[in-house]
Amino acid sequence: MVRTTTVNQPEVLVFVMSGCAACSELKPLAQQMSVHYQRCINTRIIDVDVDAEFADAMGVEELPTIIGVNAAKQPQIRMVGHDGKPDRLIEVYSRLLAGVTSCSVSPFRDV
Repeated sequence: MVRTTTVNQPEVLVFVMSGCAACSELKPLAQQMSVHYQRCINTRIIDVDVDAEFADAMGVEELPTIIGVNAAKQPQIRMVGHDGKPDRLIEVYSRLLAGVTSCSVSPFRDV
């Protein structure tokens, strides 16, 4: 799932690959959070099998990798791996939202 990018919004880049168990667990959660935060934060789920060049340019070495970039498109947060819990991904969105005063969204609740 790739969302249309809105200019001047922070962005969460989720790098995954088919055949990666942790990626398979993370991807549905990232898709849910993408919908929840879409008014305030862009989310892009990038399959490194399809876009290896972009993954290389972002310095992705292990999967899954989550990179939070600010509205100026500067990387601010990098997390590698997934433990099956939403806490780490929620932290990325929360930290990015802290810099966005023009947008308000309720906290994400995993279902």
